[in-house]
Amino acid sequence: MGSAGKDACAGMNDGIVVVRGQASSGAGSGMLGGTLVVMGSVGPNPGLGMKGGRVVIAGSCPPPGKGSTMRSITDKEVMELEEVLEPLGLSLEEDALVLVPDKESSMGGIKPKRWVSEGFDGIGISPSSSDRIPDYSIIDTSISIIPVGSDEEGLELPVPWIIRSSRGLTYPDGQIRIPSIVNAEPNEGDLLIVGEEELAEFPDNAREVSGIVLDLQSLPAMNDAEIEAILVSLSSHLSSSSLILLRDGADRVEGLFRLVVDLDLDGAIVSMATPGGGRAAAALPRIGLASRAMGLDTQGRIIGIELEKQPSAEDLIIVRASGCSFVVGPIDEGNEVSDITETIIPEIVGIMKEAGLSNFHNVGRRILRAKDMETAAISGLRLIGFERPLPMWLGN
Repeated sequence: MGSAGKDACAGMNDGIVVVRGQASSGAGSGMLGGTLVVMGSVGPNPGLGMKGGRVVIAGSCPPPGKGSTMRSITDKEVMELEEVLEPLGLSLEEDALVLVPDKESSMGGIKPKRWVSEGFDGIGISPSSSDRIPDYSIIDTSISIIPVGSDEEGLELPVPWIIRSSRGLTYPDGQIRIPSIVNAEPNEGDLLIVGEEELAEFPDNAREVSGIVLDLQSLPAMNDAEIEAILVSLSSHLSSSSLILLRDGADRVEGLFRLVVDLDLDGAIVSMATPGGGRAAAALPRIGLASRAMGLDTQGRIIGIELEKQPSAEDLIIVRASGCSFVVGPIDEGNEVSDITETIIPEIVGIMKEAGLSNFHNVGRRILRAKDMETAAISGLRLIGFERPLPMWLGN
């Protein structure tokens, strides 16, 4: 209804946006498709890095930004846009200008690959008590994921693992069910990850979900107010008990946790995959430091650790012992959910009995040991055989 600020419609994919007033610098930057119509003038660098679409400017326009070129509007375009503008009481003159991508000065780039070069292979689990738990004892491997400010409902996990899958999984009758984080077709109780593609399908793709995960890695760069606006819109279609989480990489964990606190969300999922290959053990102190600085643990907020491969029983215990809530990871190709639950739960029970742990509530870093000096150096964990912790480890 008025003027637009910096980078209006940056990254736009489709549709038509009409700005009745002026537009600041960078109008239409990085557009992929669609039409931005500015009835007034625009600021510096309009159309910077355009890859598609067009910017129609009725007022004055400085030289276009790199990646775009300027031309006059055609009679056909004037007639086409009249259908949108006339009901609004607006019209374009023949001297209007149009910015389109300049193929010869493309600013396209290739994003670096994100991957995990090493999981938790260098970390071992050491008994925390001299007394083993008898074989006949019952071990509780389940955990509850509760929204902030609530003491009920939430998400119940039979083990601290949420399966990463493109779609909701099928379970035979009577099979232990592990909730999933999915891109489409969620089952009741699953979490829906919302990136750029899923945002366009919302809320039709969010029926019966227990919450959403806004994926900052697959969305354009946004400020806090823009992220909050999206979350308010998404959460208006969900129940009050739904979990609202953010996802980003371990290389941006400090900013991720700050957003979780500032926007009063339930928690975050931290992907261990980073450009150049992230080492999961090295990320633990950084996550711990950022969590402590923002008070996530004392506020009851959730931290999930995302791995690229199917987690082992040891991985699930290590993540819980490091102060995080659960692991997010796929089922490896060729494996079935039924096979996993029949093997991973007994493996967890066996390790916990040997370590003197009856449930996940009293699991702490005291049971973790580095298997080699390199892992000890990057994680700050005690080296096996040493009883005194190295100075960089955060906390106990």
